[in-house]
Amino acid sequence: MAQDKNAITIAQVAPFSGPMAFYAQSLHEGMQAYFGWINQQGGVRGLRVELLAVDTPLDPEQTVQAYAQTARLHNPVAFVYPLSPTVIDALMDAKIARRLGIPIVGTVPQMYRRRHPVDPNLFFVGVSDAREVQKIVEHIATLGMRRIAVVHWNDATTTGLVDIIRREAASRGVAVVREFPILPDGRGDLAGAIEGLDKEGRSASAVISLLAAPETAKLVSDLRARGSRMAVYGPSYNDASLVSKHAENGSHHGVSISQIVPNPDSSILPLAIDFRKHFAAHVPQSGGNSLSFQGYIAARLIVQALLRCPDPKSAACLRQELENTRPHDLGGLTAGYSASNHDGLSYVDIGVVSRSGKLIR
Repeated sequence: MAQDKNAITIAQVAPFSGPMAFYAQSLHEGMQAYFGWINQQGGVRGLRVELLAVDTPLDPEQTVQAYAQTARLHNPVAFVYPLSPTVIDALMDAKIARRLGIPIVGTVPQMYRRRHPVDPNLFFVGVSDAREVQKIVEHIATLGMRRIAVVHWNDATTTGLVDIIRREAASRGVAVVREFPILPDGRGDLAGAIEGLDKEGRSASAVISLLAAPETAKLVSDLRARGSRMAVYGPSYNDASLVSKHAENGSHHGVSISQIVPNPDSSILPLAIDFRKHFAAHVPQSGGNSLSFQGYIAARLIVQALLRCPDPKSAACLRQELENTRPHDLGGLTAGYSASNHDGLSYVDIGVVSRSGKLIR
């Protein structure tokens, strides 16, 4: 396929249909908001930035094949935001970024297991999910709660996070009184976990849900319907807008979610103000959320690096200039990379979902 000589291609190979579509689309729209704005300003050295969406099933083998095919057909300078631990592990195990010579920017979830040693071709946009759950336990302990439960997918990445929760809880005098593992392909087990929480987990003051947003919404809906006021926490992939969409009878109100980017609705953060302005102008058909804000920040970091490249169509130069991005103010948020740290951001906080489905911090 002939390449557009007037465009720089960024490729997002992800499941744009099916249960993960919300995540893929939200991230895509956030990136599109910034790329749309930068193109309106004349692009990068006169070249338009094109964000390519490649709809791929949530299947590790097919995703690896799709990355290779996309590289061959479209020659992108970067891949962005692969989704799910199994897919990300498959890409890393296949060394696809190194083989293709194209960096990957952003992942969901935040993949603590892939942080060290630093992969020179993988750039995160936010702290690890390990840091998120540590922040959750810290928040629980600060509020004086001493007994918690955990509901989690029973896969390697998530069970590793449960180990981190146990250690962090023990260090803060918090007891993990019950754990409810659920097979990712056996979601009917969630009903049993809710029943167990209601009966045996009543002694817990809080539950940490290491599930996707629809399942967390089901969890809190059923607990509230049973009269339980147990506090419910979840990592950042439990996007507030998605939890509130799926929760019943206003039960989303009060759910606490760790955040790896600031509040996109902030009225004082310059970065958030820019995000909403650019989003309204270039993605008017949709409403932004925390995932969109993540994508927007990733796009800004990519463009900053491209602007420093003598050849902005060079994936190798983009990789090097991303790594050369020293800590700087992105508009009220510090961002940066180095050869020994590919986190991008150090921000982590806890937000609470309001009745309107917005985050309060």
